[in-house]
Amino acid sequence: MAEKKIYAKFIAAFWMVARGKYPFIKKLDKPFCPAIPKSSSFYLGLHHKLEKHILINFQPSNKSWQVGEFTINIHISEKFEPTSNFHPKGGEFERFADGFYRYPSVINRDKWWCLNCTSLDSSLQSLIDYWRPSSYEVEDIIIQEAVQDVCLTLENGLLDRLGFLREEDGRKVDCVEEVK
Repeated sequence: MAEKKIYAKFIAAFWMVARGKYPFIKKLDKPFCPAIPKSSSFYLGLHHKLEKHILINFQPSNKSWQVGEFTINIHISEKFEPTSNFHPKGGEFERFADGFYRYPSVINRDKWWCLNCTSLDSSLQSLIDYWRPSSYEVEDIIIQEAVQDVCLTLENGLLDRLGFLREEDGRKVDCVEEVK
C-alpha cells in the first residue's frame, strides 16, 4: 500500500483533534461542490444568530513545486448549498454575506502552511505569511505543530469572531445547531 502523503496525514490529524476540541464540527459525507471536496472540508454548522451555514475548506496548492502547502477557505451561505458568490468583494465578509472566502478576508493577510521544506519566492515574503514547523526532520512533529497552529488560527480569526467559542459560566460553548 502506498504511504499517505503528509497533507493527507495532516487532514486526518486535524480531524482527530477538531472533533474532540470543537464538538460542533462535522465531516462532509459527500462533496459540497467541486471547490469544496469531502476529503478536506468540514461543516461548522448553522449559526444561530446569522442563520448561515459555515464550512471550512483546506485548499492545497496546485503548483508542483509547492506540494504540502495549503491555505484555508470559508464558505458562508443562507441555504445549505454552494453560494454563487465565489468572488466576494471587499467588506462582504465583515457583513457575513454569502460567499466563498479565502482566509485572508478574515485575518487581512494571506497565510499558507508549508508541511514540506520548499523554496519560497522571496518576492512574496512581505505579502504572505508562510507557517513553517520548528524543524522538517520529524514528520509527526511537523503535523502536530501544523494542527496546533491551524486550530489557533481558526480560533482567533474565525471561531471566536463568529461566536462559535463563546463562554458561559467560564466554559466554552458552541453557537451552532444541527441541520435537520
